[in-house]
Amino acid sequence: MMLRFQRMLILVVPVLALPAGLTQPPEPSQSLRTIEGRVIRLPDQAPAEGVEIHVFGAPKPQPVRTDSSGRFRIEGLPPGRYGLMVAPWSGYRAPEVPVDLRYREKIEGLVIPLRKAARLSGRIRDRAGQGVPSIRISALRDPGRDVWKLPDRAIAAATDQEGNFVLDGLDQGAYLLLAEPPAPQWRLRNWAPDDPLPDPSRRLTPTFYPGVEDRALASSIAVLAGEERGGLEWELVEARTYCLQGRAPQDGPVSVELTSGLYLGAASIAKTALEPGQAWEVCGLPQGHYVLNSSRKEAQSTPLFAVIPIDISDRSVRIEALPFHTPLTQKVRIRVENEKEGEAQDFPAPLRLWIEPLGRPLFEFEKPMMTAQRPGSFELGPVAGGPSLLQFRTPPGYYAVSADIYGADALRSVFHPGEHALELLLGRNAAELSVQTVDDMGQPAGYASVLLGRDPFPDYPSAADLFVSESDQGGSVVITGIPPGRYRLIALPSGAANLVNAASVFRSRSSGAERIEFSPKERRTARATVRSSSR
Repeated sequence: MMLRFQRMLILVVPVLALPAGLTQPPEPSQSLRTIEGRVIRLPDQAPAEGVEIHVFGAPKPQPVRTDSSGRFRIEGLPPGRYGLMVAPWSGYRAPEVPVDLRYREKIEGLVIPLRKAARLSGRIRDRAGQGVPSIRISALRDPGRDVWKLPDRAIAAATDQEGNFVLDGLDQGAYLLLAEPPAPQWRLRNWAPDDPLPDPSRRLTPTFYPGVEDRALASSIAVLAGEERGGLEWELVEARTYCLQGRAPQDGPVSVELTSGLYLGAASIAKTALEPGQAWEVCGLPQGHYVLNSSRKEAQSTPLFAVIPIDISDRSVRIEALPFHTPLTQKVRIRVENEKEGEAQDFPAPLRLWIEPLGRPLFEFEKPMMTAQRPGSFELGPVAGGPSLLQFRTPPGYYAVSADIYGADALRSVFHPGEHALELLLGRNAAELSVQTVDDMGQPAGYASVLLGRDPFPDYPSAADLFVSESDQGGSVVITGIPPGRYRLIALPSGAANLVNAASVFRSRSSGAERIEFSPKERRTARATVRSSSR
């Protein structure tokens, strides 16, 4: 079965940028860093006392708590990039805050807003109307109709003995609800090549609200900050399921993992380690697309891997052998428009580029990310290859003009890493937009989601087609790295757009929004009225 993939990339505008006029980042000093800030509750902006803040990326992650005025201080951090995450607090939620401490020894005045958490509740039943216990219920951030993209799991809970569930602590936004029975398990089972395939069986299968197997038919549920919705009840679907069988090679132990669907990211179904020659099977798989991922490494040898797409339709499947391959190295060539190779200049901050595999997790041996201080030729890897997406973050003032590999567009579509070089062309005549978000009365409205997208908006946007950011306490945000051209600008309540659903939200909400035309290197200002969230 031939599968087509399309892709979307979203550029997240950094919250903390390098100082203006800095053309080359200095070597970071090794003195320890400090972060000072405060946590407030929305909408009254009252200080939040006793909030626990975790620092992701810290060598010794020790949470701190806010004082009576909502203030906090984090000390003793080595130079680097970190993420501040607020633990769920008294029914409130907050977004993760990225912090760059490579070139700054102290950051002050950081404000983290808390929003009242939402709550969803309901019941899962079987065909007889009886409640089903021990079913995992997940609230998935809805990516819209981008069917290739795996929804992001926001929160999960299990049903009780009567089949009831409560999902507490949700941020405002749109969600898909998924009910999942216990996942299939690997089991050892000897089989011969001439044995018949296992017969299908019927069992409860993962079911989206309001009672459908297909995510494209699921109903999205939109909740506002602090909203409580109950009475969400649906029936688990009982469907015909099948088995997948295979055998480990005789010349060494292997690790195997089965993932569901060829999506961005991986929904792992089962994972195990096998000894040489062991035969196995996984049963209870409904019709669909799967990927079998396997790796092996012997002492002092190059790691080997196998990635096998599997289509289960009307019968069980048997994998007679695992075709192992050696890892790949991807050549990358970065150029700047209208710049000769001998005149290449250092970037004001490193360019970051990475390869995101479709439908599988990363193998332990893979190193799919690289940084570049200046244009030139590089090597990225090792990677396992297969259908992949190109993701990157350009330096301030730069943007991606094109990216191709052996004539195939890698900027807005899937590509396959391999022997041919990836050619990335950058432009450096980017524009800049300073945005003030306001309410219906024209007063500054802080902590709003700001989206700037191409006009017309492409079906499969790249990193240079959609910019997602959030205004600060006073309603200000600066968007940099904008390619010349025409755009539309919208502002929504905080949390209404995220990395998963931004393209879908922009498509549905940007009609009639103000058009802005950017000339090369132009700096503009704009006001954006925060639109209320729609259902």
